[in-house]
Amino acid sequence: MINELDLLDGLNEQQRAAVLAIEGYVRVIAGAGSEKTKKLAHHYAYLINAVG
Repeated sequence: MINELDLLDGLNEQQRAAVLAIEGYVRVIAGAGSEKTKKLAHHYAYLINAVG
């Protein structure tokens, strides 16, 4: 199981907010090379671990 703190390590405030959002739609708008895929993977992992 992934530790929640590991998922949030190294994220800035906006990225952390996107990962922790559990209700409604989450829109990620960012430029090339901004690690969007990594943040989405962290979001999915958080949802699985925290919400079920």
